[in-house]
Amino acid sequence: MKNYFKILSKPILFVGILIFAAGLFSFTKMQTNLFPAVQFPRISIIIDAGQLPIDHMMITVTQPIESAVKKVNGVRIVKSNTSRGSATVEVYFDWGLDIYALKPQLESRINEIKNFLPQDVTISAEVMNQSLFPVYGYTLENPDKSDVDLKDVANLIIRPGFSQVNGISNVIIIILLNQPDYYPTTTACT
Repeated sequence: MKNYFKILSKPILFVGILIFAAGLFSFTKMQTNLFPAVQFPRISIIIDAGQLPIDHMMITVTQPIESAVKKVNGVRIVKSNTSRGSATVEVYFDWGLDIYALKPQLESRINEIKNFLPQDVTISAEVMNQSLFPVYGYTLENPDKSDVDLKDVANLIIRPGFSQVNGISNVIIIILLNQPDYYPTTTACT
């Protein structure tokens, strides 16, 4: 009876070394990013206007900005979310366009109407990027406190506390009204 292990040991060893080398080569060429580099066709416009009421905010700030950004070439959809003193306008473009080239055009359209907006409105435009947008969200709710009190707690206590933590690049405070109970809600995003 023949001993197959002695006869086939060298070819098996050769194939094993070949597979190990191919695996090692593949491992060194493999991309190990947690989030691959994807350029999303979205720019977010974040607007802060102090304590303007929602109806006044909608008419004097959100709608003019929506109309202005619709004039940029390649805009597909414009969505907005307005609350007391703040708004977020999401501008979606066609896939395949250079978003970083479209951002100055978008900002230019906003600057054209800036004189028609209320005085103390601050506007920032951010290209959609996984590292720029919130990862965690926290909600403050208290039926006994007004929305001004909750916003003060969020801005004066929570925002500075989160900003001192290593690895947190930005803290955004958003005021939302909880419709069923009409209690103000402050959301802190990091």
